[in-house]
Amino acid sequence: MQHPKTSPGCADLAYCGLRNSVRNLSRLSWNVTALVVHLPHRRTQYWLRVSFVLPMVVPMVVTILVWRWLYSMDGGINLILEA
Repeated sequence: MQHPKTSPGCADLAYCGLRNSVRNLSRLSWNVTALVVHLPHRRTQYWLRVSFVLPMVVPMVVTILVWRWLYSMDGGINLILEA
């Protein structure tokens, strides 16, 4: 029977999960990259790129709009100070 603190393929159990996660994420990113580059249709490539970038852009734009509204002359901070 194997010792409970060791597992086959990992010398140190404390770092085994992290190592596997990093390896799997790097493989996933390369697979997605290969998928985007090798897709036969330009329209499919475009929508896949948009679906990848859009979740990063939307929160940034919303944050900018909220801060602009807060600091505008008739915005949130002045409404709070007038009350």
